[in-house]
Amino acid sequence: MRRSAGKTLAALALALPTGLAVAGPAVAQPLAASSVGCVASGCTGKDPIQMGCSSDAVSLDTVSDDPWGITLELRWSNACQASWARLSGADSNVYEVGLINSNGDEQVWHPAAGVTSGWTMMVMNRSNVDKAHAWAQDNVAFVPVLTKEY
Repeated sequence: MRRSAGKTLAALALALPTGLAVAGPAVAQPLAASSVGCVASGCTGKDPIQMGCSSDAVSLDTVSDDPWGITLELRWSNACQASWARLSGADSNVYEVGLINSNGDEQVWHPAAGVTSGWTMMVMNRSNVDKAHAWAQDNVAFVPVLTKEY
């Protein structure tokens, strides 16, 4: 059986792009640059937002306290291997927000008057025993708001 030149050219035209794609050399893709600016002990004392650590962060524990409207979170970044405390919804009676790890490394933030949300700098999390706290002041005493240890 004899093919016409037109049918042969049409078959080649269909096969050619596929053949080039398969036969062409593989092109190595560049590795993506790390999106975090620190890891582990290099994160201690640094801002989780500026270092890119908040992009994969999760809240290990969240505690709310109604009299002051406080929501306190113990935040963790696996990419950075570091933790920090985050405060939101607070009234102006919050005196201190802090975080301490099992090594005794601590970061403390004292919100300015009228500031109702923010976060501490980070501490390295070596043993997963971190704890966040906030101290709110009523007219009588300082009252703690504490997360569980993680």
